[in-house]
Amino acid sequence: MEQAALDDLSGVSEAELIDQIQQLESVQHSLAALQATRVRAFARLHVENGIAAGQVDPDRLQRGVVAQVGLACRVSPAEARRRVSTARDLHDGLDHVRGLFGAGELSAAKVAVVVSACSGLDRAERAAVDVRLAAHDLTRLGLGRLRDLACRYAAEVAPGKFLARVESARAERRVTLRPAPDAMTYLTAYLPVEQGVACLAALNKAFTEVSVNPAPLTRTRGQVMADTLVERVTGQAVATDVGVEVQVVVPVEALLDPDSPLPAEIPATVRSRSTSWPRARGGRPCAA
Repeated sequence: MEQAALDDLSGVSEAELIDQIQQLESVQHSLAALQATRVRAFARLHVENGIAAGQVDPDRLQRGVVAQVGLACRVSPAEARRRVSTARDLHDGLDHVRGLFGAGELSAAKVAVVVSACSGLDRAERAAVDVRLAAHDLTRLGLGRLRDLACRYAAEVAPGKFLARVESARAERRVTLRPAPDAMTYLTAYLPVEQGVACLAALNKAFTEVSVNPAPLTRTRGQVMADTLVERVTGQAVATDVGVEVQVVVPVEALLDPDSPLPAEIPATVRSRSTSWPRARGGRPCAA
């Protein structure tokens, strides 16, 4: 692989390069499929050996599988758990999809979409979905289209399970916050479809009201919608007036030496003004 990366490509044509890119993409898919078979085989062997050794707690055995796969693949426990469940369900009725995966024609992302849509189905129901999917050229479908198609077939095959899954998903509605680059964050709402559509319609309406105002429009649609969201959620008249406290942890070396290259850190949590400032390393109070 190192030698291939160092090859002189100066005399290679565009057509040859694009062919090589396509071939490498197919190889990646095939390798991912091969890895999935090994993940499944390891999981089965780990459980069998655990039972033979007297371990009968299924949750403990599952955690052991996930932990080992996570270490081997250098991924988080959540990603390792997803890979284990995908490898298991892929070999439980989805023969056509698995065949395309092994042939390098479907990506791991597309396979994961199909497996997720069939979550909760038994082997026969997955096989019925697989037969319906085989009538389409899955290699030409995007992730969104493939997800919609697989979900529709899953609903047709097992309508009761689909409705139960919908109700379960509605119970999981939530709002999360995660950091983004450049001092930004992603505020995500996981909502029932009708509520999400209503929220977006209200924010679009806010932009329409601003755009018809005689005053010059100085903000983009996205900026107006983002500001409106902040104002309505917080109750502030202006989005920039939101009162938050940014916690900054400064190394004591940086406090003692203005020229210190050590950076300050901003913790992931944000608190209201009523909360006291945290203490920095070294016992000194922080200030924004």
